[in-house]
Amino acid sequence: MPEYDFSSLSPHDFELLMRDLLSAEYSTHFEAFAYGPDGGVDLRGQVDEKKLIVQCKHYARSKFSDLKRAVSNEVAKMRKERPDRYLLATTQDLTCGQKDILLTELGTLVESSSDVLSRSDINYLLSVHSSVERNHFKLWLASSVVLQRIVNSGVWERSEALMETVQSRVRLYVSNVSHDRAVQMLANSHVVAITGAPGVGKSMLADMLLLSHWEEGWQVVVIDSNIAEGWSAWAAGRKQIFLYDDFLGQTDFSERSVKNEPASLTKFMDRVVLHADKRMVLTTRSHILRQAQSRNEPLARSNLEFWQCVVEMTDFNLLQRAHVLYNHLYFSDKPRWVVQEVARDLDAIWSLVRHSNFTPRIVELIIRRPHSSGKSLVQAIKAAFERPVELWGPSFENSLSSAARNILLHLVTFPVKGASGDDLKKVATLDSTPMDYKNALKVLEGSWISIEKLSGRDIAVAFANPSCRDFVLSFLDENPDYLEFLASDNVALRNVCNILMYSIAAVDDPPTYKFGGLRHYVKKNADGLASVVARLFSREQRSEKFFSGTDVILGVLLEVEKNLSLGWGGWLARAALDVGESDDRSYTVDFRKAYKVLAVICSYARVRGGSLGDMNAFLLWFEACLESAQEDADWVDLYDFFVESEGLPVLGSIDVKSMIKSAVLDSVESDLSNLHANYSGDPEGMRERIREIKSIASRVGIDDGDIASRIRWTEEHVADWFEEDLSGLADSESEDVDYSLRFVGDVSPMSVMSSSSGRSLGVDDTKRQLEEMFKQLF
Repeated sequence: MPEYDFSSLSPHDFELLMRDLLSAEYSTHFEAFAYGPDGGVDLRGQVDEKKLIVQCKHYARSKFSDLKRAVSNEVAKMRKERPDRYLLATTQDLTCGQKDILLTELGTLVESSSDVLSRSDINYLLSVHSSVERNHFKLWLASSVVLQRIVNSGVWERSEALMETVQSRVRLYVSNVSHDRAVQMLANSHVVAITGAPGVGKSMLADMLLLSHWEEGWQVVVIDSNIAEGWSAWAAGRKQIFLYDDFLGQTDFSERSVKNEPASLTKFMDRVVLHADKRMVLTTRSHILRQAQSRNEPLARSNLEFWQCVVEMTDFNLLQRAHVLYNHLYFSDKPRWVVQEVARDLDAIWSLVRHSNFTPRIVELIIRRPHSSGKSLVQAIKAAFERPVELWGPSFENSLSSAARNILLHLVTFPVKGASGDDLKKVATLDSTPMDYKNALKVLEGSWISIEKLSGRDIAVAFANPSCRDFVLSFLDENPDYLEFLASDNVALRNVCNILMYSIAAVDDPPTYKFGGLRHYVKKNADGLASVVARLFSREQRSEKFFSGTDVILGVLLEVEKNLSLGWGGWLARAALDVGESDDRSYTVDFRKAYKVLAVICSYARVRGGSLGDMNAFLLWFEACLESAQEDADWVDLYDFFVESEGLPVLGSIDVKSMIKSAVLDSVESDLSNLHANYSGDPEGMRERIREIKSIASRVGIDDGDIASRIRWTEEHVADWFEEDLSGLADSESEDVDYSLRFVGDVSPMSVMSSSSGRSLGVDDTKRQLEEMFKQLF
């Protein structure tokens, strides 16, 4: 009989084990429920037409008094459920006296002591139902007896030290859709190459595939150095599964420098495909696979692309991510009070599992380190997500070519959505040949970057996931001298502005600056950067489409100047004045950015006394503000600004306030004309908009004459319009059209609303399940 202590299982794993055991014991299906307020129900089934409820108490690490206290709450919970029979399953090894105490606590809920299953009872059931034992590999792999059996059997060519690593890690594993993909691919093709970014669980998935095959009698052969080990271990007529971990090197393809290795590996894989009693699992990082295929013809011609199973963090839903964090906390050596402090901070847990840079590797690395409190542990995980240096650093610094690093460093200067291939190529090929650039793109695709084909021959290049971009920004923050390299003559001014914005990126209030290294570098080298910016500005000013987007560029530079006090104010004012000579107006500017530039022009004109050039620039930016204003607040800000700017030399004889009033009047008249169409069926929304129109009209002084009459008339006819809407609806209903809200089955109005919104119901349900999951750590 097995003697498991079940310490390798989390509470959820234990519930699933009991579900399968009791289903086998009673030859009926038992339901296991998602995390939630289950009222004490972990499992439910029908035995002899009677409802059987099972409560699972995984108290292997707790005292009997803890178990007794938990059991004492069961009677009240079961009054609502009213089972015909009740079972209690616990991982504690109970004495006869302890069982009797629990029977007394449960009272009439249980019929006999056999309804309380202790550790010994569960081990007995496992001896009877050995298939259940085999299926729960997390249970038996953690057994020292099984470990010794694997090492000594000769069917797993692996050292005891490595097996112990697998043994400790298997407890942390959370299955996801990538496991199903890999299993199916292995069954169909006999070969699977597990690829993906660092830290997503490639090696763990490979171990799970090997374990399931080992239990079914397959010999596991681990290839360490080169494929020659696989050829030597090949045994005709015997079921064998080969593992070649990091088969292209851990950081670079050059690490596998054995002569003819790629050609021999390709032949070996082709041979595995042809034999029903052979399987092969390979792992590598995606960018190394691309690198190898670009350098080696046999690998480029192989079928690796068809055998590739890419593991991505999108394979993990939010609950599976939470389960990863839960497992690492549950099985950690952290003091219980530290784990409980984390488990109680559900907002922090929710923010961690939803973080775009969440990876199992980072969670594991951080939880292994010492922490003084649960709060400091959460903060350390979040900081590691924000700056995933340990995850991507080795790959970036050791395995990428200079051309590949150049691509990544320049790509981070583009917007988050990425860059066109042509724009990126202009700035990222200064020190490399076109062939180097092309090969570097192939290496990076799939792990560091994603490439989308556009119309014609152009492509769109973006970071494959947020953690890649965050790493490159973290690298620049630690090595800010690269800014000089990124601000070369071939770089667009907009790209330089993007980097400058990172130097003032802040979190929290009062602000904590996210990229302190960049911030310090920009302040220290303000004069040199000003020279670069001025040169690029002058160059781009000569282009045909210069003004398009200049509001954004100058707005960014103004924000940087305001935040860092670089001494750029005079130059920025002159730059804004220079733009006045542009005639290109075929664009839509952003009001807020244009408003800032307008303020700089007026401020500078106040100091200088104004000039014709100032006036040209002023008119250009003032008209841009008039054209781009969309919100009531825009008009108010613009009007108030010029009320305060009375007598500015730059205004000359221009009646600015009249121009603003005229523009507001046009906007208000348009709003009033379209009010019925925009707010049909919504009288309160219509009345609220009328109140807003009255307010803005009063604020800029157009609340008299015809417009005042129109507003009053509109207010008086809201009720008439609404009655017409109802009348039209009644006419439609008379044509046998049913406009009532209909429900199907037991679906409530609230659930229909939630479903149609697309997210609210799912998020709330996920949060509840997450809360119940982490309650088990209390």
